[in-house]
This record gives sequence, structure tokens and C-alpha cells, in this order.
Amino acid sequence: MNTKELENCLHIIGYWLNEDETVINKILNSETQIAKHFIEPFRKELNSNLLNKDTIEAKRDVIKFYVFEFWELQGFYKEYEEILFTGSICNYTPVFYEHINENRTVRKLSKFENYVVNSWILFDMLFNEIQLCCIKYKIDFFNVCTELNFSIKYFDSSAILTFEEMHRKNLTPQQSEKPKPELNEALISFSNTEIIESLHNELKGYFKGKEAELKKALQGEQLQEFLLFPHNQNKFVEVFKRLKYNGFLLSTPKETKDWICSTFTYQYQKGNKKEVREFNTSTVHDILTKDKGEPTKKERICIVDWLPYKSYLTRQREDEKESI
Repeated sequence: MNTKELENCLHIIGYWLNEDETVINKILNSETQIAKHFIEPFRKELNSNLLNKDTIEAKRDVIKFYVFEFWELQGFYKEYEEILFTGSICNYTPVFYEHINENRTVRKLSKFENYVVNSWILFDMLFNEIQLCCIKYKIDFFNVCTELNFSIKYFDSSAILTFEEMHRKNLTPQQSEKPKPELNEALISFSNTEIIESLHNELKGYFKGKEAELKKALQGEQLQEFLLFPHNQNKFVEVFKRLKYNGFLLSTPKETKDWICSTFTYQYQKGNKKEVREFNTSTVHDILTKDKGEPTKKERICIVDWLPYKSYLTRQREDEKESI
């Protein structure tokens, strides 16, 4: 199996492993075209290696090999998780960034920190290519990561939602015609009425002409028709995950899942294809209970101070402090 391009990518993002300082200057060189020099050759090599395997099991082994090769880099990005996964970063040149922490304090990153950010961006793009190959061959990417104890929190896993949609489409008619989940009497429950008002103000722009019905739904009333959320389902569901870990949502994940699936539909779009779909119960469950399928930072909605996004590591640290 040819792994020249894989090794090239590992070398450029793996200063922590090889301590080759030339990679810092190379990745921070504005003339270095990430897509042309790294992503495209990596994509061709990975696809070629997969095509050379006759069985799905053999192709899965190739994917597993590729994921494992990045395993040690988890420690590198964990070391810099405060820059990468808390607050926000924005670039003032194509390769140089400044970090804005949760207190809105802005500072320009050092040369090495800029290397960390750019290497992580490349790392994230490489994993997107791996996920796309899993979609193509219907390989359970998350299962591969679980077997290797490889955390998905260090890259954007939203691409794999397409795999779940593909799997859902391939169900037999009998399998796909599942009854809608029945609601508990509690419907949906929030910590106070002020939260309902604030949440309604944030969401009502997505439900033009149905603002009153949305208010009734948030108040726990049963509606006579579905409300259409005009974007992908993960954007909507992630808001309720944030409400839960910030202490504003009292309902259990199961109650929340049942309420969403029985009250809302969403607009699925892929290319020029658009259609209204019911929320997928397993996808909703995974977003609410796991670090799986969340939208990327730029895709999140309801970005307000009272409803902050918290990474898995941030929530874990908060839980540890509470237990002391």
C-alpha cells in the first residue's frame, strides 16, 4: 500500500512528533497551498488504496490504518485545546491568527501557536477526506474510531451525517415507516418562562408565519401540524443540547428527542435536491447525548451570551470541579 502522501501530511502537521522546525516555516508560508500540496494528493492516494482492496472488510482495514496513523496527534492538539476549542480564532492574514477568549480579550498568536492552528486546520481537512471515503463505501467511521479509542472531538465530524442520511434512505419501506414517537404528558420543560421567551426570540426567525405555533410548542402544548425548520436537523438539535448542559432544559434527552421528532420537520438539502424530512430519531439522540454530529462553529445558530457553547473538555472540567 502506497502511503507517501499520508506520511508527507503526517510530517507537516507532526512537529510534536518529529521536531523538524522546517515544517513550521513551510506551513506558515503563504505560498503553500494546502489543498493543492496536501489534500488533493492525500485524497488520490487514499482512494487508490481503497480501490485496490476487493472487500469492504479490507477497505475498512485501510481506513482503520489511516485513522491510527494520526493517533498520537491527539495529545498535541489536547495540549493546545484552549486556543483551538475555547473562545474563537480569526485570521488577520491567510495564515496568522488572533485568539479571542471567553472574556472577549484579544491577543495575537505566537509563531508556533499559528503553526498549531494551521496544522490543526489541515488535520481537520484530512479527516474530512477519510469520512467522505467512509460515506462512499458505507463504512461505520465512528465504529472505527471507537475501536481505536480515537476521540472525535479534535475534528469536525459533521460530514458523517451524510452517511447516516444514506443509511436511512437504504432502509426497506417496512423499516422506514416507523410510527412517530408518542409524547409524554410533560412534553418539554424549561427552567423558567423567561428562558422560553428568550429562546422563542432566537428561533422565531426560522419559523416565519408560525411564530405563535412555535411559542405554543415551547410552552409544551401539542400542535396539530409539524413546524418546518428550514435547515439541517443538527443545527436545531444542538441548540437544545446547549440548553441542557447550561441548565435551562429540564426534560430528559429522551423526552427532548421525542418532542423534537413529534413536533418538527426539517429541510434536507444536498446539491440541488431539497426535501422536507422528519427528524431522524437516532441522529437526534446522538447529538443530544454524544459528541457526535454537531454542526461546525460557523453553522451553529442562537449564538447569544446567555447560551454559550461548551466543548466536551470544558464540560468535563466543570463536572470535575463540581464533584470535588
